[in-house]
Amino acid sequence: MAGRSLRGFHFDYDAESGKWMCDSTDELLNEMLVRIVFEQGGEKLDFDEI
Repeated sequence: MAGRSLRGFHFDYDAESGKWMCDSTDELLNEMLVRIVFEQGGEKLDFDEI
């Protein structure tokens, strides 16, 4: 995943939690999506299903 003016991010699936986790920051994919969408688009979206 990459955001405007951001570097790319890579994610690994964590079978224990059943979630995707950024391999460099340990931030969950759904949390990162919420943050980046809000920072770049001003909208608060729900990505809990990821």
